[in-house]
Amino acid sequence: MTPPPVWAVLGFDGPVYLRKLPRKNVLGDPTTPLDPRAAEVAAAVFLYDPGPFSLFLVASDDDLGRVAVGYNGGRASLTADLDWLPIRPAELVAAGGTVRQTVGDTRCHYTNARHYDLTAGSFELERLCRHLLEANRAVLSMRKNQFRPWVERATADGCRVVPASAGCRAAGCDPV
Repeated sequence: MTPPPVWAVLGFDGPVYLRKLPRKNVLGDPTTPLDPRAAEVAAAVFLYDPGPFSLFLVASDDDLGRVAVGYNGGRASLTADLDWLPIRPAELVAAGGTVRQTVGDTRCHYTNARHYDLTAGSFELERLCRHLLEANRAVLSMRKNQFRPWVERATADGCRVVPASAGCRAAGCDPV
């Protein structure tokens, strides 16, 4: 099964930051008034973590697949389910957050090169989450059966997330 293009699923174009979610159902009860719901979502998505908050910037379906497999390289399975909250760069700026590129800590250099840290306080994070809720932003869920083509590619490229890799040969990956 080939995964659908992420931008078709999201309904907009351009690069997006992805925030890994601790669970799929973190966007709260839609019947809760917006301000308390935004505070709950900010707590569930960001504030459980002392910060800065890790994000990954993806600009294509290829980026998404490589980042997902790279992220899963530190987990029990390369095909473990992942849930992401997609955030447009302009949304972070409008909320008052500061984003800077930093080196990630996965086994995949390609994934690490797309890692960013978000610095924001609870006020900015609640403002961001309020906007995302108003925009009806959906969680981007990636399930085990969607990973097969990306894991096969990572294996063929020799990605460092694959056991017994001798070094990655993927374009855009630091072979060190």
